[in-house]
Amino acid sequence: MKEILVIISIFSIFLGMLGSILLIAFVKEVIEDINNKDYKVVIATIIFAKYFFKL
Repeated sequence: MKEILVIISIFSIFLGMLGSILLIAFVKEVIEDINNKDYKVVIATIIFAKYFFKL
Protein backbone atom coordinates (compact mmCIF):
# COMPACT_ATOMS: atom_id res chain seq x y z
CA MET A 1 0.00 0.00 0.00
CA LYS A 2 2.81 2.42 0.88
CA GLU A 3 4.55 1.80 -2.42
CA ILE A 4 1.44 2.85 -4.37
CA LEU A 5 1.21 6.11 -2.40
CA VAL A 6 4.91 6.84 -3.03
CA ILE A 7 4.51 6.21 -6.76
CA ILE A 8 1.43 8.45 -6.90
CA SER A 9 3.19 11.27 -5.02
CA ILE A 10 6.30 11.05 -7.25
CA PHE A 11 4.06 11.06 -10.32
CA SER A 12 2.12 14.11 -9.11
CA ILE A 13 5.37 15.97 -8.31
CA PHE A 14 6.62 15.14 -11.81
CA LEU A 15 3.35 16.38 -13.35
CA GLY A 16 3.57 19.56 -11.28
CA MET A 17 7.12 20.19 -12.51
CA LEU A 18 6.01 19.58 -16.10
CA GLY A 19 3.10 21.99 -15.63
CA SER A 20 5.34 24.72 -14.21
CA ILE A 21 7.83 24.30 -17.08
CA LEU A 22 4.95 24.63 -19.56
CA LEU A 23 3.67 27.70 -17.71
CA ILE A 24 7.13 29.35 -17.77
CA ALA A 25 7.47 28.65 -21.51
CA PHE A 26 3.96 30.03 -22.07
CA VAL A 27 4.73 33.23 -20.13
CA LYS A 28 7.96 33.71 -22.13
CA GLU A 29 6.01 33.36 -25.40
CA VAL A 30 3.40 35.90 -24.25
CA ILE A 31 6.11 38.40 -23.26
CA GLU A 32 7.81 37.99 -26.66
CA ASP A 33 4.47 38.47 -28.45
CA ILE A 34 3.75 41.61 -26.41
CA ASN A 35 7.19 42.93 -27.36
CA ASN A 36 6.37 42.20 -31.01
CA LYS A 37 2.98 43.96 -30.63
CA ASP A 38 1.10 40.76 -31.60
CA TYR A 39 -1.86 41.41 -29.31
CA LYS A 40 -4.22 39.08 -31.23
CA VAL A 41 -1.77 36.22 -30.68
CA VAL A 42 -1.46 37.11 -26.99
CA ILE A 43 -5.25 37.14 -26.49
CA ALA A 44 -5.61 33.83 -28.36
CA THR A 45 -2.85 32.17 -26.31
CA ILE A 46 -4.34 33.44 -23.04
CA ILE A 47 -7.75 32.04 -24.00
CA PHE A 48 -6.09 28.74 -24.96
CA ALA A 49 -4.18 28.64 -21.67
CA LYS A 50 -7.35 29.28 -19.67
CA TYR A 51 -8.91 26.17 -21.18
CA PHE A 52 -5.65 24.19 -21.04
CA PHE A 53 -4.70 24.99 -17.43
CA LYS A 54 -8.33 25.49 -16.30
CA LEU A 55 -7.46 28.88 -14.75
